[in-house]
Amino acid sequence: MESIPGDYQFKAINYGRPAQRFWHSAKIRLLEHLQVTQSGQTALDAGCGSGVVSHYLAGKCDKVIGIDASQEAIEFATSKFGSSTLSFHNANLQSASSVGNFDLIICFEVLEHLEPAQVQGVLNEFFTSAKNGAKLCITVPNSRSLWPFIEWILDTFHLVPKLKNEQHLSHFNRSNLVKMLQKSGWKVDQIGTFNGVAPFLAGISVKVARRVERMEFYLGRFIPLNLIYCAAKKEM
Repeated sequence: MESIPGDYQFKAINYGRPAQRFWHSAKIRLLEHLQVTQSGQTALDAGCGSGVVSHYLAGKCDKVIGIDASQEAIEFATSKFGSSTLSFHNANLQSASSVGNFDLIICFEVLEHLEPAQVQGVLNEFFTSAKNGAKLCITVPNSRSLWPFIEWILDTFHLVPKLKNEQHLSHFNRSNLVKMLQKSGWKVDQIGTFNGVAPFLAGISVKVARRVERMEFYLGRFIPLNLIYCAAKKEM
């Protein structure tokens, strides 16, 4: 299996093709859209990769910890973004509670990399590591969208490390994601989809792509775009 380089997300968001840059930066704009960050929070970036989202969170929260199973990614993130308020640890998602208790947990495009049998356990672990009133924000590819076709194109033309049955092992739709979250004790506050056609317009005009994205954040509550987002809460 082709491994994901430790600096993958950093390079994708800064130097990738226009659609790729837009796709990855959209997850930061999603956080702004959902308004889940605030000062005083301790945040966990679960599956932090090269630390791009962790770095954004560090500008909004008091303390941020990023964890990832890739030692290469942790070394890159530490050298690039590590600070007194942002630290990175080589740990898998099943041991999230061992690194602290959190007001906010972010898990962006990670759960699909786990075997189906592992996903519920990870959501349980997030619940254990969450403080009362904590928020959880997740994104995963939407199997009931054009995503399977996009994945086929990416794999066929070797545009990213192979996804189907290698990097991507679990499949999600809004219904099964909500059921798994509720089974772990989470209360789902918001769920929708984004990253439809907007990223693919970025090569023509980023300004136009941003306008379309704003519409997709609204329309994605009703129509199936390529990434699912979900904001949930641990009730007190």
